[in-house]
Amino acid sequence: MKVEESGDALLRAGAGAIAQWRNENMGMVIEARSAIISDLLLSGADLSGADLRKSHFLRCNMSHVQFANCNLDDATFEDCQLDNADFRTASTRRTRIMARSIDGARFGASPTLARLAHLAVSDPGRQSVTVDRNAVRWVDRWLSWDRLRVLAAIRIFVPAYVSLTLTVLYLNVIAWYNSAIDVIGAALVHIGGISATTTLPHANPSWTQMLVLLNFVFLAIAATSFLGCPARIVEFSRERWCHELNKTELFYDIASWHSPVLRVVCSFSLLIGGALSSFLLIRAVIQQTAFIVQHLG
Repeated sequence: MKVEESGDALLRAGAGAIAQWRNENMGMVIEARSAIISDLLLSGADLSGADLRKSHFLRCNMSHVQFANCNLDDATFEDCQLDNADFRTASTRRTRIMARSIDGARFGASPTLARLAHLAVSDPGRQSVTVDRNAVRWVDRWLSWDRLRVLAAIRIFVPAYVSLTLTVLYLNVIAWYNSAIDVIGAALVHIGGISATTTLPHANPSWTQMLVLLNFVFLAIAATSFLGCPARIVEFSRERWCHELNKTELFYDIASWHSPVLRVVCSFSLLIGGALSSFLLIRAVIQQTAFIVQHLG
């Protein structure tokens, strides 16, 4: 059961009033959608299960606040103190956290953690944050920008587009050649009754050439999609970010989970392009090996 009429007022009354209200209204849930709360001391408040969608907290001390099972979709925490706050199992879709500090905060068992819109702290020191990454959806864990960093190392953008352009030009040359053959053949038939097909046969693209074209198309899509990878991921590996720079790993995770649709497009394009490349390479090696064996001696 929810309570709406006193949701905003209850939050403004502070942690003590919230605790008293919970004792008097067992089983009821605080609902304070779109609330705007500023400059309040809410340290230790129990907001578990509350509906705080689209709420805006500004310059509030929310240390040790319980947000377990809380709906924080589209909520904003601006210049708030969130040390030791408990966000476990909270819904954080499009939530924006621009806090003074989140040292000791817990984000465990929240499948929507990867949908945080923004996470930043003004405290430059390392923040000790507890995160359960196993609770994050598999598409975010396995198709993250962190796992796609290999594209930054092999730098396939220019080679993919150059190869794609050359392949398209080659196929266009074949088309132009066939068109020229048709024109020349028609002219010869008209002038001397001679067919050009016996001396100038048409060039027909093969399935291999089609696979080469598709290979470069998918690699080009993967390379283009990777342009959306956050600069933090491109520049630093996870190991360097955490151990050499001594930065909080969660900030790296949030950047790694950025732009889910683009990540999926990049991942599957790279997978298909890589599979086609492997197939074409193995096929070429087998053909060349067979040719060498056939002509030995």
